[in-house]
Amino acid sequence: MEDQPNPLKPHETLDSPSNVQDLDREAHPQNIVLANDSAVTKAEKIERHGAHDDGPPVKRVKVSSNGSERRKGVAPIKAEFLLGTDRGSTQDDDAAEGAAHQDPRGKRREKSKGQNTSRNFGSSKDEVGLCSSRATQPEFSPNDCPYGDKCRFEHDLRKYLREWKREDLTTFEGVCPIWKANGKCHVGWKCRFVGSHSEERETADGKELILTSQSSNPTTVNEVSTQAKADLMKRKFNTPKTNKYVKWLESQTEEREDNRATYVSPPFLPSEKRKLYFGPETPVLAPLTTQGNLPFRRLCVNLGAQLTYSEMAMSLPLIQGQKSEWALLRAHESEATPPAFRSTVKDYDNSRDLKFGAQIAANKPWNAVKTAEILTQLCPHLRLIDLNCGCPIDLVYRTGAGSALLDSPGKMDKIVRGMNAVSDDIPITVKIRM
Repeated sequence: MEDQPNPLKPHETLDSPSNVQDLDREAHPQNIVLANDSAVTKAEKIERHGAHDDGPPVKRVKVSSNGSERRKGVAPIKAEFLLGTDRGSTQDDDAAEGAAHQDPRGKRREKSKGQNTSRNFGSSKDEVGLCSSRATQPEFSPNDCPYGDKCRFEHDLRKYLREWKREDLTTFEGVCPIWKANGKCHVGWKCRFVGSHSEERETADGKELILTSQSSNPTTVNEVSTQAKADLMKRKFNTPKTNKYVKWLESQTEEREDNRATYVSPPFLPSEKRKLYFGPETPVLAPLTTQGNLPFRRLCVNLGAQLTYSEMAMSLPLIQGQKSEWALLRAHESEATPPAFRSTVKDYDNSRDLKFGAQIAANKPWNAVKTAEILTQLCPHLRLIDLNCGCPIDLVYRTGAGSALLDSPGKMDKIVRGMNAVSDDIPITVKIRM
């Protein structure tokens, strides 16, 4: 490169620099990337004044102290702190984050929404579940699986117990509390205490695994079956006495009542009732709506109550088979025993007497009579059936039940006579507020 004249001193010439890059560094020292510069300073110098190094830090290949290439997401550790040389391959950071959203069977799975979606809390289920057709059946007598070969659950009972089922628990001394209390465990082979209620017995076909059961006395009485409630709901429950009595009521008009020559007697007469006794030695727990439930009555019986009543049950929901209404008529076994007294009243049999009585409310003769017949058939442990004619609750009064029956003595007469005719030996009583 030729010498250039000096514009300030024409008689002198300027020497050409041998290295333009060295001249630039001398003229602009701020462009030089120093070793003690921070990462941000280095990046700014390179961005503003061009690259004087091997490239931006983000594009350089990071090299560890031992010369090997550093991988993204992997922290280098000195050799003396490594537990072993064979640590296996390390998964890439991005691949590790995306692994949670990949289905192991090769299908794409939608990303879970919400918090803690990437956390693994384990599983509280068996690795492979047992088919419900085998859950409560003996080994050689299973039910038919409705899915056949397409069922994804295990059908081999021994294989399920050996390979897939979690081990039994050791709490409660290894005894199933449900089986101990009720005599039977509804979970069957899936129970975590199945060892306490299963055994292997010898049969003609070989050794068979079976579930054992034990006799258990029920703690409650007047339990109405699900089938009976379903029949009531579908109007399939038969009440022949009520049908005859209602048909007779419809045929008796006021004109025929006045004309005795055309009067027809009821189709049947009431049967003889059990004798009842109320005295100073028979403390009575009055019917209490929302309070006189089974646990409360059980406590009162333990404290000396000899006669108890259920909460007021509406007749129409009972006829319709509603579970919530039928639950009011359940009684504890202590209420199904005779009262603890001996009366000298003539024809009174203490052994036939009970402590628990049912109270109902009705607004029409047909539903009161039908409820009485249904209670007689489904609830054998009843001391009496009490008709509520004193309830002042506005919701009950507006329907014509409760204390509203006192305004219609003719209707109340038909109700009481009909209930008395269909209740067999269960006495009928009436609650009236004086």
